[in-house]
Amino acid sequence: MKSSVISSLVCVLLIQGRVMADEDAWMTLSQQFATMNAEIQALKAWTSQLTAILNKTVAFHAWGSTNPVQATALGNIILNHAATNIGNAFDTLTGVFSAPVSGLYDFQASVVSYDRGANKYVHGAIYVDDAIQAIGISDNRHGYYGQATFKTVVHVKAGQKVYVKNTDNKVSQYYDSLGSPHTTFSGFLIRAD
Repeated sequence: MKSSVISSLVCVLLIQGRVMADEDAWMTLSQQFATMNAEIQALKAWTSQLTAILNKTVAFHAWGSTNPVQATALGNIILNHAATNIGNAFDTLTGVFSAPVSGLYDFQASVVSYDRGANKYVHGAIYVDDAIQAIGISDNRHGYYGQATFKTVVHVKAGQKVYVKNTDNKVSQYYDSLGSPHTTFSGFLIRAD
């Protein structure tokens, strides 16, 4: 009888040990599951953010609504009519594009001199913040309207400013009209970071 009690006790202790080991294993698995679930939720949020960035469409095309468009010496060429402004990142009051997302962008500008005749030419350049990215000169000295078109593909960080500026040290007048845009500035996001 004693041996059967001892055997029973040993069985109970073994079962208790196994139950406790199973409880520890279950707790460990439960913690691992919670950690993995948190990681899955973080990955879902990250995937959602990446999808939003990849689906982000940013594009604008602007020109002046008055003829001539005038720019001060070394000042911005303000084109106040945006025919396209997807993402609302182009400001028609300042002529400045503010990048809503970091990424690779394509920008293009065209300038046409308003006046014709001797010594009539205009300068223009695309800037990212204060750095020239592309430059052009429209030469109208021969009695016809000359046009300069210049383009850049550049990485821009969110919040950086992109604009077209008169690079000449004199006031310049650029040919344009709402019905017939000649002096223009446009850009679009190629790929977001």
